[in-house]
Amino acid sequence: MSRPVPQRFRDAFRGLARVAASQPNLRIHAFMGFTAFGAAWIEQRPPWTDAVVALAVGLVIGLEAMNSAVESLVNLAHPAWDEAAGRIKDMAAAAVLVASLGALAAGVVMFGPGLSRLPQDLSRAWTHDRAALVLWCTGFAVEFVLAFVVPSPRSER
Repeated sequence: MSRPVPQRFRDAFRGLARVAASQPNLRIHAFMGFTAFGAAWIEQRPPWTDAVVALAVGLVIGLEAMNSAVESLVNLAHPAWDEAAGRIKDMAAAAVLVASLGALAAGVVMFGPGLSRLPQDLSRAWTHDRAALVLWCTGFAVEFVLAFVVPSPRSER
């Protein structure tokens, strides 16, 4: 029997919350995505830049969630260390690595040329939209702390 759509969405969001709570890499990916969106805003990039960033971040975070599910399933099937299980987990992690490298390449192509203008862009943002810049910097600091300072619970293995 199929569950109602709202229940399926609740289940999916609960899964995302579990991944976010247990996987420090997901928090790092979220931090990098937040940083990329901020860079697009500060540099006043065209809307397509936000679309590319959203797709890249969504792909990486989605694959991180899938990687976590594969690891959990493998750990359930093989609680003791097993070479074949290790290979499966490595391949799932490779998918996240490839997507992350692709997102990094897209970021370098989109934002690399503008990095030399960053001080001027920050100055302009401070002059024209100070409240938004302060809000973004606060969010940046919170994301940084969550990604790199606050420890996350250890995963199963």
